[in-house]
Amino acid sequence: MLCRNEQFMKMVGVGKLDKKVEVDFDVQRNLPDCNRINAKKYVSTEAETPTYDQYRVPVNQFECMNPNCVNSGTLYNGGAATVYKAIKGEDFSAGVITFYVTEDVTTAEVTISDTQTATNAWKYTVTPGRAVNGFKPVIVDLTQTPTKVGTGFTPSDATAYIGITLTSDGNTAGNLVVCSNGVCTGLSSIAIFDDIEDFQTSTHVKVSCLTGIDGTWDLDVAESTCFNNGYDTSSRPSFEKTVTGTKVTNNYWRLSPLYQKGSATQGFDIVTVERTIKAGTGDAYGVVAIDDMDQNECGFFSVEVQGDACGSNALDKLSVPSIIALDGGHYLLVDNGDGTTSAIFNSMYIGKKVLISYPKLVDVEEFLISTEGLNEVRTRMSYVKKYTDGEKYRFVFDNVLITSFPDALTEDEGEFAFTVSIQPDAYGRYGRAYKIID
Repeated sequence: MLCRNEQFMKMVGVGKLDKKVEVDFDVQRNLPDCNRINAKKYVSTEAETPTYDQYRVPVNQFECMNPNCVNSGTLYNGGAATVYKAIKGEDFSAGVITFYVTEDVTTAEVTISDTQTATNAWKYTVTPGRAVNGFKPVIVDLTQTPTKVGTGFTPSDATAYIGITLTSDGNTAGNLVVCSNGVCTGLSSIAIFDDIEDFQTSTHVKVSCLTGIDGTWDLDVAESTCFNNGYDTSSRPSFEKTVTGTKVTNNYWRLSPLYQKGSATQGFDIVTVERTIKAGTGDAYGVVAIDDMDQNECGFFSVEVQGDACGSNALDKLSVPSIIALDGGHYLLVDNGDGTTSAIFNSMYIGKKVLISYPKLVDVEEFLISTEGLNEVRTRMSYVKKYTDGEKYRFVFDNVLITSFPDALTEDEGEFAFTVSIQPDAYGRYGRAYKIID
């Protein structure tokens, strides 16, 4: 006979983090939105009765999960040659033109000219991409060699014109059909981009060797009145988590909403070299020639003359652009006009060794740190959580704000700690979890 009942329900615990667990971030930056042309704003068309349907808007095929409405309605013109006024030709002549066409279109012919008639122009013949919800994307890469019409197009600060002619399964030059509510041939949402690199909008960042994914789901309780009111739903809460690890992919800087891609291809690195001061003209002064200094940078330059028993001598720079008489405590820099720079010293230092620290001209990839594009960045986060019974769940959060970005230097092995604020998505949901069933 059993005197006690000590039966227990089966329970599970959360498994420890192991080195194989990773946190994945998907970072999307919005495409530039400054040069878009609504298809109805043409300056001329060969279609006799073009119609515009403002409600037929293509799905955005150039960005991932961008909730903003960047596309506009559709012009049904039977594919007839239609001309649009664009920006200055020199501003996009090495860029990209995109637009959408109806799914029946097989070929798009695009001309760029400084006149509506396109007497002298660049011509591109492009095959549209795969249709999504009735529209195909068209991408015209202007860095590719065009077919010349007449003498071709010469980019300048004058307004350029973009001409678009479409060929489709049902329409030819002699059989144009213009429709609105039917399928029929048309185009939509023309956009002009400065560079193909504008489309570098998607980045996948991984954090591994995790030491913690910290955070809780905290909800406020409403103040009670006559009855219990439950949770406070007067405002949408946000939830915070901190992801900490010791390894990240080398593109992790893209997680910071402050970082943006710059355009500079040359910059500087600071180097220190030892040189010997040589005699200048007539031994009147000492000189050290530097052939790789970044002359656009006016700072980060220092000089120390190597001394004897009394030690070294740090000199001060005079901001004088031409040679003058100097005492023993100063030096100056002179631009030689051929890309080289001369450091000028008092003649007493001729033959002496000198340490020079200066900004060396190097090739660079520039990144800007600015709040300008804060709200142009969209981040998603995903990670796996395991339980002791072997169950595995994949958590996905589609609207995450990076609120803290690691930027510390220490003598110890560094950790990367990212703090995120989980926000509701367009449907009011904070996230979802997939139970993995192999």
